[in-house]
Amino acid sequence: AWGALAGALLFKESGLLLAPLAAASERLLPRRKRDSALHAGLWLIAGAYLILRALGLPRRLAGIPEPNAVCHVLTALKIGWWYLGQLALPTSLCLEHSFAPVRSAWSLESAALAAATGAAGFGVLRLARRDRVAGFALFWCGLFLLPFLNLIPYLNLSLVANRYLYLSSAGFLLALARLASAARARARLGLAAAAGALAVFYASRDVVHGAMFSNPLTLWVATSRCAPGNPRPHAALASVLLGMRRYAEVEAEAAQAIALEPQFPLPYQSFAAACAETGKLEQALGLARERVALDPDPAGLQVLGTLLMRAGRLEEACPMLEGALARDPEGWDIALSLGECELKAGRLARARERLSAAAKAPQLRSRALWLLGDVELRQGRPEASLSLRELSVELNPLDRDHLRALAGAYARAAGTREVWRLYARSLGAVDAAAVWTVGDSRRQLQELRAELVRDRDGILSRPARSRRG
Repeated sequence: AWGALAGALLFKESGLLLAPLAAASERLLPRRKRDSALHAGLWLIAGAYLILRALGLPRRLAGIPEPNAVCHVLTALKIGWWYLGQLALPTSLCLEHSFAPVRSAWSLESAALAAATGAAGFGVLRLARRDRVAGFALFWCGLFLLPFLNLIPYLNLSLVANRYLYLSSAGFLLALARLASAARARARLGLAAAAGALAVFYASRDVVHGAMFSNPLTLWVATSRCAPGNPRPHAALASVLLGMRRYAEVEAEAAQAIALEPQFPLPYQSFAAACAETGKLEQALGLARERVALDPDPAGLQVLGTLLMRAGRLEEACPMLEGALARDPEGWDIALSLGECELKAGRLARARERLSAAAKAPQLRSRALWLLGDVELRQGRPEASLSLRELSVELNPLDRDHLRALAGAYARAAGTREVWRLYARSLGAVDAAAVWTVGDSRRQLQELRAELVRDRDGILSRPARSRRG
């Protein structure tokens, strides 16, 4: 049992609650024999974990501000009632929620929360005296809701989420089953049939809801609509749209996220990238500096350093990227940006070192090899450069810019046969990926295929003299 608790705490902090749950099971359930050594060990492990966690608790964002301690407690009660409603009728399956804290202790909402909580507490105590198993089940339900009531303020942008109910639901269903078992035989049969029908209904809802997770765009569009007052889905949607190069929509979503929570750093990053891609480099630099002022983490420093590099301010960009890499020595994406900066500054040996390190990361290998091809070209080795670029495009045949550049080089040096070969491989990769995609993802692949065909035909249509030039 001690090993199981220690192992659970390595994966989920909710494991702390196993110690009080075990103690409650001996107190409330019949025919349980007390084991003092067992419980002493459980509490000792839980206490040691709490001390270690308190010393290293990450707090990247401040909690949601509340007027006073009374409002904080009332907000916790409001969260608890929201969760109880979701346990009974889990219909609001939004990934995030627009949930406002209690702003005044002297409001109708506060009075209703206090009265409902008092009545519910009285009812639970009476039930526990009459049926100790049902009382234990309700204790289980409430115990595993406790960490998510924000009594210790750590939640910031989302005060509630359905996904926090995974352990509480077990206690809730155990209580329902215990109460149903006290009914007459005919009533129990009806309750069982109703439970089965409800399970089928929820399973079908789950399949429909789960399908959204196959497409990030669909997921975050739906989430931003069902939680319009929460900045997180707008920021996530902006990041997805950025990858699709829909820059006007990126700016709109990021601006909305910033308006909802100016201290949230993520939307500044997407906003800055969209501005840079649309030629508003000074605005992008301003947004990146705001991002770093909010949270000077390696990711923020990398964004600012990369934008400074694009602006040609290499004397500022390279040291900033060096600082970001010093904070995150295994940040291979930062090493890639730093290698590109050193390459542009003409420091080829240092560029080769950084880019070779970045090439170890599979997701960055294609881009790193392409830049290493630039290093070889500057050092007067065009054959080695072409070989590295060929490997780069082979690793990522859907990179339109690299494919177009390599095909242009082959058209000038080796004629049209190599152009056909390169584009045949890339179009085959698009067609293979389209087989397993639907909806927006399939449409994006179809658009990419049309762009690749246009690029190929454009290269092949150039006069031979122009290609040789």
